[in-house]
Amino acid sequence: MLKVAILTGGNVAERSVSLKSAETVRKHLNDQKYEKYVIELNGTQFTEQGTGAVVNLNDFSLLTPNGNIKFDLVYQMLHGHPAEDGCLQGYFEVLGIPYTGCEVMSSAITFNKQACKDFCAATTSRWRHPKCCKGEAINWPSWKPWAFPYL
Repeated sequence: MLKVAILTGGNVAERSVSLKSAETVRKHLNDQKYEKYVIELNGTQFTEQGTGAVVNLNDFSLLTPNGNIKFDLVYQMLHGHPAEDGCLQGYFEVLGIPYTGCEVMSSAITFNKQACKDFCAATTSRWRHPKCCKGEAINWPSWKPWAFPYL
């Protein structure tokens, strides 16, 4: 069976959403195929929900009375920093642990909206900087020559 760490919690406003998402994933992952461990981030510490067992940050293994549990996959359900900005992805790549979601560069770029706009402008020939003001109607026909994606 594959050992899956389902990351949740975090130190952001979306914490409650993260906890609910992790519970949904835990319920729906096949018990016959996966050993599921819900790992919660509080401050800078990762612990297993329910047992309070601490994650060893040197190798992201779970320290239990029966020994260390090494994860085969990290299923990310965290929001904001350090999950959506590429920090955790870089950490897991250094450790060689597969994870769900975007890789480091795309996470880092898309987390910073200005960096994302600058990157798209520099790498996409169709990139435009339209001006839309809050409350104004958008004249969609004038956007047609630009084609998708509208960012």
